[in-house]
This record gives sequence, C-alpha cells and structure tokens, in this order.
Amino acid sequence: MNLPKTTGQSTGYLYGFLCAFFSAVMIVLIKRVQESLPTLSILVVVLAVAALVLSVVMFTGGRHRVLAKVSVRGWVWVGGIAASTFFCYWTFFAAIDLLDPTVASFLGRAETLVTIAFGVAFLGERFRKVEIVGAVLVLFGVGVIRYTGGVEISKGFVLCIVSCVLWGVTEGLAKVAVKHASPLFFTWGRTVLLAPAFWATAIASDQGLVLPDSTRLWVLVIALSLSGPVVARYLYMKCLTLLPVSRAALINQSQPIFVAAIAGIALGVLPGVREWIGGGVIIAGCLVLVWERKNNR
Repeated sequence: MNLPKTTGQSTGYLYGFLCAFFSAVMIVLIKRVQESLPTLSILVVVLAVAALVLSVVMFTGGRHRVLAKVSVRGWVWVGGIAASTFFCYWTFFAAIDLLDPTVASFLGRAETLVTIAFGVAFLGERFRKVEIVGAVLVLFGVGVIRYTGGVEISKGFVLCIVSCVLWGVTEGLAKVAVKHASPLFFTWGRTVLLAPAFWATAIASDQGLVLPDSTRLWVLVIALSLSGPVVARYLYMKCLTLLPVSRAALINQSQPIFVAAIAGIALGVLPGVREWIGGGVIIAGCLVLVWERKNNR
C-alpha cells in the first residue's frame, strides 16, 4: 500500500532524525571501544556482527526472495558501494581515534559540500550563487577547527577530511543505487562484503586481529555493530526512498548535536569554544547549501 505524500514525508523525516541519533551513538561508542581495541580489529568485529544480524533478517520471513529480483546492475552497485565504504569506514574510525567525537562529527558535515560538488561535476547539476556562500562558510568553519590543533589533531583532521570526501561521493552514489534494489539488500550486501575485507586487512596489519577480552567490551562492540552499520544505515536508505537526497542531508546536519549530548553524558567530554564556533559555521554553511538546493529543485 502506498503512503499518502504527507505521511510518506513525515515518515521520511522520522527515519532521518533516527538515523542521525543512531549515527551519533555509533560515534561515541567507537571512541569508547578504541580505548581497548585497535581500529581495524573494531571494524572486523563490528562488521562481522552486523553481517550476521543482517543475514538473519534477510533469510527469515521470506525476505531472501528479493535476491532473485536483483539485476546484475544491482549487484554491481552493491559491490561498488562496498568498496567505497571500506575506505570511508577505515578513515573515519581512524579519525575518531585522534579527535573529540563531536569535532569529528562537525568536520564530517563537510561531506554535504562534497556530495553537491559531485552532483555538479558528474550529474550535470548547477552550482548557484547562494551556494557559493554556503561553501565558503563550510570551508571557513573547517579552517577554524583546524586552527585549534597541534600535531595529533592535525593528523586526525586530515583523516576526517579524507573520510568526508569519500562519504560525500558514496552518499551521492547511494541515491542512484536504491533505484536498482531495496535498501535492505544494499545494507546487507555491503556489510557482508565489508566483513571479510576488513578481516583480511587486520590479519595482514602489524597489530593483527585483537578480539574483545571481557563481557563488557563485547556488549559495547555489539551495540556499536547494531547502532551503525545495521540500524543507522538501514534508516538512511529508507529515508532516501521517501525524501529527496537534499532533505535527507538537511536532517543529517543534526548529528553533531546528538553526538555532543551523548558524549557529554557518556564520556564527559565536550569541544572547546573555538571548536563549537567552527562547527556551528560548518552547520550553517551546510544548511545554506541544502536549503538553496531544495528550494531550486
């Protein structure tokens, strides 16, 4: 049954805000778990658990029948999205290890600019004058945050910016990808491909594969697995089926607020004044970019 337009949009907004919340939970949990495990080992366990959960969901209740309906192009898309997401996750997790989680989330908002630039460069979209103001604000906010750091935050800053570029391109591709198969298929297929890829990478690394050594750590890792690759990603793909990518991006700008609240409660850490200013400018720039694009569709 098709939802009425207004109902469908309301549901899309709900999916979007829930995605931002669970993404924030994921970021804070990453920071907590990194106190005990190397980044690659976290990614192996997180994606293995996520792949197991999603496989159970996929192969129960007759949902696996969707696999027979997926075209060759759909399988190619899921492989491409998985390859891009591999580097997105690796750089983003490594950046969080070096940054305040809220600062990482602020910097992560710059992916909005990348997604729009991707559309202009490859999808024939126009870059309007007002959007130039938004782009300048985003870059200025990034510069403010960069100015606060020394050597350690400089490395985290670079990793976070690289991650932004990769995520921006990946999210632009995701909007096209959902036209070829269901959100559940893409969420499941991407995760199933990522888990063995990170396992092989961790085994080949200097630190090797390190597994959680306590029940408490296993609980945190499992919660991380469910909040990010499973729940948040699925909600985002569902959001894209009900709202234009510009509106989904607009809602996603709320993520740093959720991160700040959760990190303040769970970790007792908050950004400094300059980082709040830089982050606020980034969000303002993203809102200008997304709002202008939405109003000129």
